Amino acid sequence: MEARFGLLDLERRIVRHDPLRDHLRRYLTDALTPEKLAAVWKQVDQGDLAAMVETAEEIEAKEPRIFRLAARRRESLSEVEWEIAAPPDDELPELSTPEDAKAVADVLRRDLQAIRSFSQTVDHLITGITSGLAVSELIWRRGVLVDTQDVPANRLNATPWKDPDVRVIAEDNWIGYQARPGKFMVFAPTQRVWQRTKVVLPRAASVLYMAKHFAITDWLAYAEIFGMPWRIARIADAGNDELRKQVKKWLSEMAADSFAVMPMDVELQFAEASRSSQPFGDLIAMIHDEMSILYLGQTLTTDIGDRGSFAATKVHANVAASISMADMRKESHMMRDQLLRPMAALRFPRREVPIPYFKRRIVSDQNLEAERLKLEKLKYADARTFPVDDQTRADILDLPIPEHKEELTPILKAPAVSSSAPGPPSGIR
Repeated sequence: MEARFGLLDLERRIVRHDPLRDHLRRYLTDALTPEKLAAVWKQVDQGDLAAMVETAEEIEAKEPRIFRLAARRRESLSEVEWEIAAPPDDELPELSTPEDAKAVADVLRRDLQAIRSFSQTVDHLITGITSGLAVSELIWRRGVLVDTQDVPANRLNATPWKDPDVRVIAEDNWIGYQARPGKFMVFAPTQRVWQRTKVVLPRAASVLYMAKHFAITDWLAYAEIFGMPWRIARIADAGNDELRKQVKKWLSEMAADSFAVMPMDVELQFAEASRSSQPFGDLIAMIHDEMSILYLGQTLTTDIGDRGSFAATKVHANVAASISMADMRKESHMMRDQLLRPMAALRFPRREVPIPYFKRRIVSDQNLEAERLKLEKLKYADARTFPVDDQTRADILDLPIPEHKEELTPILKAPAVSSSAPGPPSGIR
């Protein structure tokens, strides 16, 4: 690790606030057209990674539904507490014990908890799920991680004609330093080999955003013309030019009035456009469904509407849970390889130590009916004086076996067995 960067490079802070550069915005999605959007993504493919993240941020800020969906996708991770866990015994290196693995995990966890900015950095890296890329800098002191610095979107760059690495622009390097492990953490959950920006969530989201933008624009133009009822005046003497001009003036002046004074020979009518012939609402509803599927993989946890059953909702909830689990797995791999591995290498130099895992504390839903049935089985066994070993009892009750005790106390006092002994509980054959 030190050979690649040098200890001074690891301790140097590369990303510093630049009042001029960090406050400039290009507003890439203003007056968006298909040609302009295609030009933006061609620019991204040529190495302008900042354009990709800025586009994702702009459409999220402008479109309320994308804002909610993106926030929900990220909150499925950020609302779950994290922990540093020792690896399983079968992954330990030679001459390492489970106690060594736990000791390394405890040291690294304390180091991370001592960094005030680390929680903010974890939330920043999660934004890479919806923006396609997120980068944070690591600052070290004498082999110990002491601070982190999140990299703003406008500092991201790439030189795909030279190397596939993400680059971070600094005051003394306008092309950018390579974001290598040990000095930077790079979270790009949907990247492809050698093609970092080809298949990313913001690319698809920008197309849906543009489609909804045009649908609403057309709907507003339609409403401006056909939203107000047409005012039609029938004149008996159609050849009277003076009367026609006067009636036309009356119709134009009554646009915002709730009354009109007309001669007896002028018949006033109002005509409204047919509501069933307006496709804009269905089009926008379809775009909303596609947005939900893009971000969450399903629709019934966001819009139930007039469709979907309870069983279908459970299926959609399982789909959302599987996406969250996939995000957690990618985050865990990134944190282990780009954060915990360098921390262990610098904290314990010239030693092969177990590398812990960064995990989210997931509380699985319990099947209460299955738990109730297990307790009934245990109660039935005690009533019939059926022997149940201590380990089985401990597993059912989720309790540790006491030490220095030959036998556990029965959980229930067995009643006297009589001719009217209780039968098996429901559900047991």
